[in-house]
Amino acid sequence: MAYAIKSMQIRSRAARELGYFSPFSLPPMAIVDHLIGRKPTIAKNTWKQYKNALRSHFQDLANESEESVAVEELEAAIAALDSEPSTGTLKHGTRTSATKQKHFKRTDLDKFVDYLGAHVGSHKFANALRTWLLAARLTGLRPSEWEYAGLTEIDGRTCLTVRNGKATNGRANGEFRTLDLSKATAADIAGLQDMMEMLEGYLREMTFQRLQECLMHYMKRATRACFERRKRYPTLYSLRHQFAADAKSSGCTQAEVAALLGQATDETAGRHYARAVSGESAVRVSPTETDTSRVRAKARVYAPRRAQSHRP
Repeated sequence: MAYAIKSMQIRSRAARELGYFSPFSLPPMAIVDHLIGRKPTIAKNTWKQYKNALRSHFQDLANESEESVAVEELEAAIAALDSEPSTGTLKHGTRTSATKQKHFKRTDLDKFVDYLGAHVGSHKFANALRTWLLAARLTGLRPSEWEYAGLTEIDGRTCLTVRNGKATNGRANGEFRTLDLSKATAADIAGLQDMMEMLEGYLREMTFQRLQECLMHYMKRATRACFERRKRYPTLYSLRHQFAADAKSSGCTQAEVAALLGQATDETAGRHYARAVSGESAVRVSPTETDTSRVRAKARVYAPRRAQSHRP
């Protein structure tokens, strides 16, 4: 659905700037050429998103069409997209996403948690956000994945079961993943229990999606107040990036990192998440052998770094 919405935005902009009355009157190659022409103004990661969205849109149209000429035009447009590299795009974006910080270092997290603690009595969401951040730092969940996450016992071990986000079109490592908490401390488990209770408590007055939006907006204001002026600020998603970096630097294999993050291949974490050099503490959760075995190997093989003596 996100691809469908994005592809319509791309079509509509192309129609508007090329002088077409309707976005559906443009030939597929005209849309592709217009998007390619915009590359110098698009960040590398945004270009990939636009390219994939338009490709998905064209493929859907080709699958539904019964006209051979239309199918040939769509296939030619898909081939043109597939052959177009990201060369020529911006290294960093200039829009809102460019201000988002990928990592969330311990010093920043501690400072921000202290800031939230000082505002627990004065802001409705201060304690909820503090609870969320600490749980996310431990587990690396996407913000949206907390809606269907829960603690359970498996063969005598405490585990966190998670319904994988982005599970459509084979992008996730199955519908669910399991994080083994055997290495977690008693404080870690207590923090996750606080997270579950907090989420359940807010469900009496708002939906999960509304709570997530409220915490995102509050975090945006609170990080500006806490860290003052800087180029980039942490977001709810920054904890997932930091977790990925920690997992890489802890000595986990690429397949294990992918399993921890719920990704279908071992390539995604290496290309789109914070690097191992940003890692600073050992992860205290483990993937199951079943989840790890389902990860598809696509990345180049590398020798994982020896586990370092990190601060817990």
